Amino acid sequence: MDSWSWIEWLDRLERVLRAARQDVKGFARAGSANLCAALERSRRQLGALAAELPTLDAKVLTAAGEEPDDTRVAGLADAIATSIARLDELANSTAVEERGGRERSLAAADAALREAEYQAALLVRPRRRRA
Repeated sequence: MDSWSWIEWLDRLERVLRAARQDVKGFARAGSANLCAALERSRRQLGALAAELPTLDAKVLTAAGEEPDDTRVAGLADAIATSIARLDELANSTAVEERGGRERSLAAADAALREAEYQAALLVRPRRRRA
């Protein structure tokens, strides 16, 4: 895979994460069946992106002469998996019907999505060289 594959993949990830965060905010306000479908769509899209992640070449993200940092890719994969789990819990859990459970589920889903955004940013950030 080339650098364009990463650029396209990261662009899609950013759009899906942004839409998912908007869906979570909408669910916090209304909690309608349409928003449950939107959460499910976001979960499926994140799942597809997670499946594509191992096919991307991590060497593209490193400077010449450096070894790829697999921990950054693994961190992003874990953050995406957590986001998928939190969206699934939010869309399907009966605990969200209770006020306290709903607030906790919403906060957990939003935090997981923010963590995935952060991990994606770490992935493309240049590494600091050790002296």
